Amino acid sequence: MAAVKKLELTLPIGRLVGGSLYKGKTTDDKTGLPLVYKTGANKGQPRTEYFFAYAIAKNPGETHWANSAWGQQIWAYGHQVGGAPAQSPDFAWKIEDGDSITPNKKGKRNCDREGHPGHWILKMSGSFAATIYKAEGAGYVQLVQPDFVKPGHFIQAQISVGPNNSDDSPGIYLNQGLVCWSAFGPEISYGPDVAAAGFGQSPLPAGASAVPLAGSTPLPGAVPAAPGVPQGIPAIPGAAMAPP
Repeated sequence: MAAVKKLELTLPIGRLVGGSLYKGKTTDDKTGLPLVYKTGANKGQPRTEYFFAYAIAKNPGETHWANSAWGQQIWAYGHQVGGAPAQSPDFAWKIEDGDSITPNKKGKRNCDREGHPGHWILKMSGSFAATIYKAEGAGYVQLVQPDFVKPGHFIQAQISVGPNNSDDSPGIYLNQGLVCWSAFGPEISYGPDVAAAGFGQSPLPAGASAVPLAGSTPLPGAVPAAPGVPQGIPAIPGAAMAPP
């Protein structure tokens, strides 16, 4: 692809549904090798990659993300810089359908991910973390509190779009720039889903009990029963029995 000017674009308010605005990675997910700059003055030097997924709600009648006002601009730009490869279904647009039932390489479907259905999903990446702001009065203040913006919150992103200059996997990239925090939303957890683990679906083995058995060590937090009065010790007349 020929070097061209980047497309600068401010997107509609969306939701953070993947990745992080704060934490980057330094190794390649596929190879495990350190990430390095592939081109430019820093070629060969270590780099950190920041990534997040941005969900924009679909408007009625949108059967493709290019039907949207913001999508039309990216679509036209991609065909301008991509040439013939942009006509291929393998062209890397970095935008996905949140309702897709097609599994990815890890076997996961967008339609099963929280915050994805009913949205277009834009995959942002860059070597620098986004600068985050919040509206305050008639202006904006920078948010410097660590991890203030959590997955599930609503944000608005200003991005730059450019060609990835790759012969192996031609496409475009979406670089995050400024981000404005817009509102809270139900937080999203990326960890394992305990409800989907399948616990409790097999019967207990023989000898298993839901309550402690005689001689068993009490469960943590259990209050032991008070001991009874020792047998065989005569009481002293007129004296109070000391606690056992």
